[in-house]
Amino acid sequence: LDRIGRYLDDHVHSRSDCQRISDAVDSAVRTSIKRAGERISLRGGPQQLKDKKRPKQMYIELLAGGDDAIVMVAAHLAIPFLRFFREEFDEPENWRELPARPVFSAGLVLGHCHLPIREYMEAAKRMYRLAKKRTGTHSVAFQLVTSSMADAVRPAGDAAKGQTIEKPTANPYVLDDLVLLSEGIAELKREDAPRSKIHALYEKAWKDTMQGQLEYLDLLLRLPTGPRMQLAKLIGPELWWKRADGRPAT
Repeated sequence: LDRIGRYLDDHVHSRSDCQRISDAVDSAVRTSIKRAGERISLRGGPQQLKDKKRPKQMYIELLAGGDDAIVMVAAHLAIPFLRFFREEFDEPENWRELPARPVFSAGLVLGHCHLPIREYMEAAKRMYRLAKKRTGTHSVAFQLVTSSMADAVRPAGDAAKGQTIEKPTANPYVLDDLVLLSEGIAELKREDAPRSKIHALYEKAWKDTMQGQLEYLDLLLRLPTGPRMQLAKLIGPELWWKRADGRPAT
């Protein structure tokens, strides 16, 4: 949870307050993980629905206690899990006895199942610290890690203390914004957008602002009508927009 120390400072006035808040937070985190896990297990794929009474569990809870949690899920269920967790976490029943609902940050790491757990944990810590830079709302920072790039993406020196290399994206995201982005990409797939052209957007994001914009418009013109309209809806007429700190992102 974000700024839990400040939350306790603002709302704890006695030992009983501290115990009541700690119990509520612990219960909300554990319950939300369990319910979100059950919901992704039901949507894990057609094979999971053969026996609706006992769907295959599609998540592994590595740690849940206090205001911390570590959960592993299949990559295609990661963002749905975060969405379901947020919905369960925000349920009023979790916080009806507390003065305010806290917000949380999540570090999301996508990688191959053979990647050492140590690499997952190190990347998750970095993403978690990055996500906490988005204050006042549920937030998430994510990173794609493979064994071939694990050493390359690990910050050295002072960067290892929490700094990360700037990317031309909106990472870290407001959680709801990342969910909408994921749903937009899924819609592009349903429109049969050419995968090679969509992947080319990543390369354009690293080019000079004007060059990237020109190539983005050229890509829009070359796409079939359905994918073109969906991509324009997802990104907009311009490849770039300004973040709250004034820097461009896409």
